[in-house]
Amino acid sequence: MNLFFGASNTDKASQSTIQSVLAAQFGKTGQLMLDRQAGQLGYLADSAGVVFGQASTPDGQVHIVLLGCLNCPVPGWSNGSPMDDANATARYLLERYQTDGTDFTKGLIGQFAIAVADCSKQRVLLANDPTGIRTIFHHVQDGDLNFSTNLALLAKSTTGVRLNREYEDFFLCYGYFPAGQTMFSNIGLLKPGTVAIFENGVLSEQSVASFDPWSEHFPDHAALFANEESAIDGLERALMLATEQQLASDSKVAVLLGGADSALVASLLHRAGKQVETFSFYYEDVAFNQPHTDTLSRFLGIRHHWIPITTAMMAQGIDNYPWEFNFPTNWPNYVIQTQGLTAQIRDAGFRYIYSGDGCDGTFLGYPRTHVFAKFLEYMPTLPPAVGDGLTRMLDFGFIEDRTGRLYTTVLNAIRSSGRVMPARGYSNFKVMDENALARLKGTDSVAMTRANEGMLRQLAAPLSGHSLDRLAYAGKNALSPNRSKLAGSSDTTGTIINSPYLHSGMKRFATAIPDHLLRPQGRERSYNGKYLLFKTCETKGLLPPEIIYQRKISAVDAPMDDWYSAQLRGNLTAAFAKLPFPMSSADQDRLLADRSADRFYRKHISSDALTSHAACLLATYAQFAGLVDHTDS
Repeated sequence: MNLFFGASNTDKASQSTIQSVLAAQFGKTGQLMLDRQAGQLGYLADSAGVVFGQASTPDGQVHIVLLGCLNCPVPGWSNGSPMDDANATARYLLERYQTDGTDFTKGLIGQFAIAVADCSKQRVLLANDPTGIRTIFHHVQDGDLNFSTNLALLAKSTTGVRLNREYEDFFLCYGYFPAGQTMFSNIGLLKPGTVAIFENGVLSEQSVASFDPWSEHFPDHAALFANEESAIDGLERALMLATEQQLASDSKVAVLLGGADSALVASLLHRAGKQVETFSFYYEDVAFNQPHTDTLSRFLGIRHHWIPITTAMMAQGIDNYPWEFNFPTNWPNYVIQTQGLTAQIRDAGFRYIYSGDGCDGTFLGYPRTHVFAKFLEYMPTLPPAVGDGLTRMLDFGFIEDRTGRLYTTVLNAIRSSGRVMPARGYSNFKVMDENALARLKGTDSVAMTRANEGMLRQLAAPLSGHSLDRLAYAGKNALSPNRSKLAGSSDTTGTIINSPYLHSGMKRFATAIPDHLLRPQGRERSYNGKYLLFKTCETKGLLPPEIIYQRKISAVDAPMDDWYSAQLRGNLTAAFAKLPFPMSSADQDRLLADRSADRFYRKHISSDALTSHAACLLATYAQFAGLVDHTDS
């Protein structure tokens, strides 16, 4: 495991608590770098030498730790790649800190979490990347600071931390906490692209100025996207640039292969001169296995590997979830099996792994997200009294018992139809409906709904003016498990996992692409969205058509509903027992039931092959809740 931690209070009890928790969970204690004026700064590093780095000044006054990596362009970097040696990257960051002070991350991109302990100034700095892939959790109380890149470690080792249930209802309905919040009292997280400074018992934050790392390469977006031909040429250059700027010096790389998005990454890496091998999930039920892996192998002349996904892998992942991943999710199978796949890739000798993460969100994929957005566009706005009346008419447990996931979907459509923009377009997916959650918890569904609706309006407000599609995809990205999956898989295996679609230059480039080039009306083969991306692949010979236009299979698709109701049922019910509210055996049976309505939903409505979203979100949330006392929360 790779993580770092720190505390401004250096008393022996504080140190002992952290070390005992590390020993209990990971079988080893952390190395302490500092025990002086600025506090303690320590780490647990078990990596292939690429994900964790450290450096100190010769006089021992300033120490820095890095978790993650920098992507190019890196100002002033001259030798090889900053991904080759994490310690060399830490030394570079230390030099920048000594020169630029709190602006030391300005102009840097990648996926990184950084802590600096400066004894000479008696301060601690925390910083993370602008895309928010990695973050740092912090707790400030009575003038003392505790922090860590591992939420469970911080919650378990910090005195007085309790469950914070203020945002519990919103989280269980929508699948994510509002920005900057966690489920623990006084534990917050660093916002993307932020430097936090702890001095004199106070933690303050400053945002790092955003910038376009590709401004020299693409100075005029309007001209670039003036016609389809120039847009295709520009996107090809952008794809290669993002890929090349995420390369280390190692000759061989691995790709987590799913559909067309990751197949394109493999093709780009091959074109960049790397020795590529691909890896995919393998299920005994072959209906869930990705097609065309052999097609890609023949096209690129590369080797493919199938990695079995087992119930044992999933059981271990559920039981140990909060120690390996920082955020609960309704898609734990995707997070856990990616980590298992990554571990086997590392054991095969790979240090650098690439994926197709972020492609759908960046290029407006997710077909059902688009469909729901169009549905809301044409659905009339219902007066509040009508919408409230309809939701009350449907507020009966026996209706939910018979309709399952359809119940949540129908009520979400009714509630959405009563909203105004931008909240109307932002709320395209719900894990649980307030009616169902209130029955489960025994609380007031009306009060719960009002609070959730207010929070939703607040979150969507900054997106006012966006197109309906972009609102819908922003809402979808808010509950994406990618952040937890990428950071957790990297931290537990000591590998770097990159995606060209998550490169800061690519994300900024893609936001400038007009919607009509991503989802043109009436265009053949545009049913998956990403029209310009697919057209670029076809025109530039990056992939064969049968891969580009294959039927989309969701990356989270797996036979998990059957597993959860049978082989993994005990793991979920053990987790449910840690919830801060009681759950009856009847409630558990209802959550894990497989109804004919659920099978209809999976086949004809859902964007994935799962209806167990509520059970999974509750179980992973419960695993975090069980870390602390919540009897009075």
